Amino acid sequence: MRNLLERTLHSYAPFILGLLLFLTLWGLRLAGILGEPLPDTSLSVFGITLPVGMLTQSIVSPILYLLSCYLLFRTIGEYQLYNARTHFPTGLFFALVAGAPFLMPLRAGSISLVIILIALYVLMSTYQRHDAISEYLIGFSFLSLASILFPKWLFLVPFLLIGGSMMQSLTPRTFMATIIGLIIPYWISAGILFLFDKLDLFIVPFQQLIQFDAISYTNMTLNEITAAGMLIFLAIPSFVMFPSTLFTIKEKARVSYQYLLLVFIASFILALLQPNLFVDLLPLLISIACLFVTQMLISSKSRMGGIYILLLLIFYLIYISQPLWEPLVPF
Repeated sequence: MRNLLERTLHSYAPFILGLLLFLTLWGLRLAGILGEPLPDTSLSVFGITLPVGMLTQSIVSPILYLLSCYLLFRTIGEYQLYNARTHFPTGLFFALVAGAPFLMPLRAGSISLVIILIALYVLMSTYQRHDAISEYLIGFSFLSLASILFPKWLFLVPFLLIGGSMMQSLTPRTFMATIIGLIIPYWISAGILFLFDKLDLFIVPFQQLIQFDAISYTNMTLNEITAAGMLIFLAIPSFVMFPSTLFTIKEKARVSYQYLLLVFIASFILALLQPNLFVDLLPLLISIACLFVTQMLISSKSRMGGIYILLLLIFYLIYISQPLWEPLVPF
């Protein structure tokens, strides 16, 4: 079983299967065979509502997830998160995205996922660098840019600064670069709004930042509940196993994992406190969970890894077949 698991993890099979599943389920979704056809949606930028049609979604959304997968792959290679070459996390990412039909409509979370992954990629490169001023400037500029679409991303700032101290790169100079990076996108936006005589809309993202709904899980759809269950099934075993693998991986990779774990915990707490934001937070949570799952499978013993893969497959089949059994649920 161990040999089979190793061959699977070290082959292109997970990536190919994940990509094929992604394309197949996406096509079924667009055709209306898997659930309802994609509805028209809208995006809000500084309180200005931008309508998004089905055709735009069908083109833009897959491109965004493909870019996210590429950034995930680059992060793995650049920071040597695994001792062995594996395509499992990118394949699992495609499979999970394909299995969550409510992610397919173009949302602020799917757009900002690419921007956030770029920010994390840049900030993780500051390991033991006290002169990483440009990296902090660029990384937090991207985070600020993402917050224009989804203001709640600004709650990640203190966690990323804590992560910067873990990276041993947070200094007074890089902290000032952080402040400037956060200001730049809003300063440019203020100039654009001023030119169009819409400067009164500048305060809208900050109003949305401090606007909180009552904590209620009753409004979550069955699709969101099953997605949350799948995420917990992925995350908890991986995080429980993570401390036992700390001394088996390189120091830079270990700190990178701790950095990503901090981001995951911050995003997950936000999703718990504001369930209405879960759909927008899920893409980032899925991306990080895929990395930890692969680390657990590579470092685990054969029986545990094989059993987990089998349970994951069963859970996933139930997950993606939801359109078939959802009408039978009495609530």
